[in-house]
Amino acid sequence: MDNRFYFPIPFENPVLIFALVMLIILLAPILFKKMKIPGLVGLILAGTVVGPGMLGLIERDFTIELLGTVGLLYLMFMAGLSIDLNRFEKLKGKSMGFGILSFLIPQLGALYVGTQYLDYSIATSLLLGSIVGSHTLLAYPIAERLGITKNTGVTMSMGGTLVTDSLSLGVLAIVAGTVGDNIGAGYWVGFGTSVIIFVAAAVILLPRLGGVVL
Repeated sequence: MDNRFYFPIPFENPVLIFALVMLIILLAPILFKKMKIPGLVGLILAGTVVGPGMLGLIERDFTIELLGTVGLLYLMFMAGLSIDLNRFEKLKGKSMGFGILSFLIPQLGALYVGTQYLDYSIATSLLLGSIVGSHTLLAYPIAERLGITKNTGVTMSMGGTLVTDSLSLGVLAIVAGTVGDNIGAGYWVGFGTSVIIFVAAAVILLPRLGGVVL
């Protein structure tokens, strides 16, 4: 067999991987939009098909994770730009309450079912609850297309997403700290300091910067 036309699976040639990813990014949204389905759904389904779970054309390596992270951050950035900050300020209490409740209920349920019926450890059950309890902005393109991003329910949902995702990441960090072999007091000091700095920046610094810019 001529090696020039032989492509091992999963693909190892970076040019071939990049070409396939760009082809998916170009075609998947176009095809799914014609079926009245958000293009983001097409990207997710196409990635599932070519990924390790089905065809196995592409491995989940650093490059793919980086592209996925960039796409997620872009989606969250666009959602943030669409939020009416004045309206969000009025609804922040309800948004936080909604986010906390919608995270705690699945988290506690997963913790109980995991430990009592599935024989999971507490750490595994907490991670399962974080997956179930966290929100996603997958439906945001639909809300944007319908022009309802300033709706009260949509604003609360986006605010709740910030809360649930932050809590999920916090649980992940705590679980990682409890199961690591070389993690001690230094980890918890760094973790606590990072949380304090992040909360202070989000609650105190960013609103003031926003006021200066406006």
